[in-house]
Amino acid sequence: MEKSTFAVFLFLLLLNVIIALSQPLAIFVDEGQYLLISKKMIEGWVPYRDIVENKPIGMYISLIPAVLLCGNDFVKLRLYGALIVGVTSFLVFLIGSKTTGRAAGLLAALIFICIAAFPSLYGYNLITEPVVNLFVVALFYVLLKEKLNSERALLIGILTAAACSVRQTSVFVFLPLAFAFLYYNGKTDKKRILLSFLAGGAVITIPILLYLTLNSALGDAFYWTFLHLIRLGGSDTESKLQTVGAYSLLFLPFVLASFLSLLELSKEKKVVWLWLLGSLILVQVGYAWSHNYILLAPPFSILAADGIAGAVRKGRNEFVKTFLRGVRIALFLTMLLVFLEFNIIRESKYYPSWQEQKQISDFIANHTNRSEGIFVFRNNAEIYYLSDREPVGRMSFFFGGYFEMMDEKELKEFVFGPLEEKKPRYFVFNAADFAAYRDFKNSNAVRDYMLENYVYVTGAGPLEVYERKY
Repeated sequence: MEKSTFAVFLFLLLLNVIIALSQPLAIFVDEGQYLLISKKMIEGWVPYRDIVENKPIGMYISLIPAVLLCGNDFVKLRLYGALIVGVTSFLVFLIGSKTTGRAAGLLAALIFICIAAFPSLYGYNLITEPVVNLFVVALFYVLLKEKLNSERALLIGILTAAACSVRQTSVFVFLPLAFAFLYYNGKTDKKRILLSFLAGGAVITIPILLYLTLNSALGDAFYWTFLHLIRLGGSDTESKLQTVGAYSLLFLPFVLASFLSLLELSKEKKVVWLWLLGSLILVQVGYAWSHNYILLAPPFSILAADGIAGAVRKGRNEFVKTFLRGVRIALFLTMLLVFLEFNIIRESKYYPSWQEQKQISDFIANHTNRSEGIFVFRNNAEIYYLSDREPVGRMSFFFGGYFEMMDEKELKEFVFGPLEEKKPRYFVFNAADFAAYRDFKNSNAVRDYMLENYVYVTGAGPLEVYERKY
């Protein structure tokens, strides 16, 4: 690696560390669940069989190093996230350098970091999107760096399977990969390359399938990661359009710039455009939460930087002047929306701060033995992780959608059965989160059970701790 390239790597890594540590250190709801399952895997638990979750097993494997190296340290966990985003931003720089030039590559990396740092996208938390981005950006770097051969196809197959093992919708990469395979590389031994790609995928998928099969968890894994998600469905079209519209307005300068890249389309940029379009389509599958849009950030950043670089090359003609005026207006709107995000939207207290998470977890740890289980309702699995206490049942994450659609049999299996059988001493309740579902039958049934059998002892923020009466 050249000294100048290494200097860019260090600069991007340091920038990500500074930004990550300037953001709230609280463990995000999904993050706490993934860390908990990774921790339990280290202790011998088998996902889907012993503890229920709907993400592929690769996500939990990816966070095992974070559990081992960072433990319960909020700062270290955020630094682990900064490392993931830092390496990803460097790969974005390399791809941008390949498609447009080093200056555009650096600009692409900075745009990517800007998007990752936006508060509602949770770019530095240890959730599926940043981890998937690392694998996906790496595979596109390998794909675009040089002409495809068997060795590169093998590595791309490994990275593709790794991405899909973290998040099911990572299959979007097959759209640009198919284009590159059929048209981008010209005359190549396509049969050999395809076999190498499949062999690379097998490197990841075969051990996972063997692990699940040998631990009698393959059927449960298929149900929770596929069939159950089909049963859930997703958000309605109107809410999805509102979300994508909001983020299109929020990052309007970059949206405008990305369309400028269409003026000079190379084969490489066609691949990146297909990468972006495929990502957008697959983000819309399911609930399309705001943090899902971080999956669009790498190709979006590369195209926006290319568009800006192209405008600069064309000189200060009337088109460029008009464009720059639009950028100034859009930047003002962006800053206004960021202000609103920080001061209004983020006022929601569904999510406890890291001090509140630590306070409740320390209370639980100090008043129970490690062999004692607890029950947390609804989406605060980080309390299990931080207190080092086990959930009393198989389910530790009661997301509103799939919890409210449970029938009596499922409620007994995942909630009331474990509560009656193990009678945990402490019941942790998110009052603010419950308030959003207070009109729902299942949530009310759990709260009524808690009030009948438990008494309030302490609280911090939205989290309340109840102790069993008898």
